[in-house]
Amino acid sequence: MSMINPVLQQMINAKLNSITKAELMQLSQQYQLPITERQAERIIQILRAEPIDILNEKQRERIINQIKTEIDQETAKKAEQLLQQFQHML
Repeated sequence: MSMINPVLQQMINAKLNSITKAELMQLSQQYQLPITERQAERIIQILRAEPIDILNEKQRERIINQIKTEIDQETAKKAEQLLQQFQHML
């Protein structure tokens, strides 16, 4: 079992808590999970509702469910895959 680097975790959380629409759009293209500007704006609003902890599984599930409810299931799947990319950095 690998140890989680707390500095890296803090950096990833900081990025998630301050991500811009342009950055989110760029990441979605980079990982071939395209979203619209409107979807990106709404995802950011949802992310900014509370401080994000990438390792908090219940929080991630709650965020994905909120995206599914407020946007749509396909966007929620893409957002979940993008969050997983951040997790894989740890």
